Amino acid sequence: MDKKKFNTLLNNFKMYQNNSEIDEKLLNTIIDVFNNTMLKDYNNIGLEWINWFMYDINWGATPSNVDGPRTVNELFELLEKDYKI
Repeated sequence: MDKKKFNTLLNNFKMYQNNSEIDEKLLNTIIDVFNNTMLKDYNNIGLEWINWFMYDINWGATPSNVDGPRTVNELFELLEKDYKI
């Protein structure tokens, strides 16, 4: 997955998290795109990093003692380097 598509996907999820009134069809589209790209490109451990980044540290905003990616770019580089299928 190229960096632009990756950033678009994550930005769409961030938009969804911040907007409780998002259209149900748009949400389903976002999830479908996520499932048909990231799930195919990265293995399960890579998806754990994505989940950790989006939810556990809230897109890099929450402090953590885990040595992991703190920005979208760092997350992308980690996944491409170590978890690309």
